[in-house]
Amino acid sequence: MRDDAYSPFVLNSEEGGQSMEEHLLTLDELLTLEELAERLKVRKSWVYARTRERGPGSMPRLKAGKYLRFQEQAVAEWLKVRNAD
Repeated sequence: MRDDAYSPFVLNSEEGGQSMEEHLLTLDELLTLEELAERLKVRKSWVYARTRERGPGSMPRLKAGKYLRFQEQAVAEWLKVRNAD
C-alpha cells in the first residue's frame, strides 16, 4: 500500500465477505469530491448538492470524519438507476 493511502477505516473481513486485499483495493479506489466532479464533468457544487440529499436513492458516499469519499462504480450504478426513470 502507498504511504499516502492512509485509511481511517477499520475492517472486519468476516463481516463484509471480502478478503483484506480486496478491501484495501476498494479503499485505494475511493475518489475525492473533486476527482468525482472531474470524472463526471460536472461542477463540484452539483456533487455537493447531491450529497446533501438524504434517504433512499441518495448518492452513495462514504464519510471519513469531515471528508467525503466516493466509489466510482457505486456512483455509476446510482446514475444509471436515477436516469432510468
